Amino acid sequence: LSVLLYNLKSLFRKLLSDRIYFTSITSQYVKELGPNTGYADPIIFENMVRAHNEAMLVEGKFERDGVLCNHPNYDFYILTIIYEILLKQDTITVLDIGGGMASKYYQNQRYLASIENLNWVVIEQKHIVEYCNKNISSKNLNFQEFDKISSDKIYADVVIISSAMQYFNEPYEMLNKLLSVGAKKVIIE
Repeated sequence: LSVLLYNLKSLFRKLLSDRIYFTSITSQYVKELGPNTGYADPIIFENMVRAHNEAMLVEGKFERDGVLCNHPNYDFYILTIIYEILLKQDTITVLDIGGGMASKYYQNQRYLASIENLNWVVIEQKHIVEYCNKNISSKNLNFQEFDKISSDKIYADVVIISSAMQYFNEPYEMLNKLLSVGAKKVIIE
């Protein structure tokens, strides 16, 4: 199997070597891209709220980035890690970086609902945190702003970073902060 993988890698390098290359992103390139508002865009935020509200009406549905996901898609990798930690301790704290309106939490809610001592913390932008704390937060689910990560008081057993690192101005600095919260597992998707 390792020989096959090596040969496939070599073949891909030969076929694509003149077509793919990596370079750094310059400030000129970022300037030419124009503003990227992401979740700060009112239309995207409205879509998130609409999809989340619709998902809450039917078990098994969840919202991700403003899109309604109609079928359960459990993340058994994350669930296994959570339950593995719970074999050794009674409580667990999950820090979900850039978790939107808790899409990972709701995606896996069927299996998370039975965990009484679960603390799921979504770290997000200010306007999402304000909306979610007012409309979504529960005993096991709360939302905090990104600046809370720098606090020495934050702790997590599991850190999940799903498609978020590319949005940080200083991704290595943010990663170092996340690694300093004492997590047993850090999952970067």
